[in-house]
Amino acid sequence: SLVMLVFRDEKSEDDELKSWAFWHSRQHSAKQRILDADTKNSIGLVGCIEEVSHNAIAFYWNPLDGPAKISVAVQCLSTDFSNQKGVKVRSNSRSS
Repeated sequence: SLVMLVFRDEKSEDDELKSWAFWHSRQHSAKQRILDADTKNSIGLVGCIEEVSHNAIAFYWNPLDGPAKISVAVQCLSTDFSNQKGVKVRSNSRSS
């Protein structure tokens, strides 16, 4: 099975590649991954978890042995893909 982190809003392939390149350019290590698996809390896997790319992992499991569970950590915030930082807050100020 393959677990892949993708953008919720559909983007063109070119825009998606630009977004990932922007994210990578802001990381302190070229080996930084956006998706990591927690092998200690995963069950039912056969063999090792393979790091396919910075946003994807692959693993094998046998459905005859029962269900598999894999725990993953997403290592980013939505603001990591934007030059703007912080959360926009809408102000409802009124003057009397």
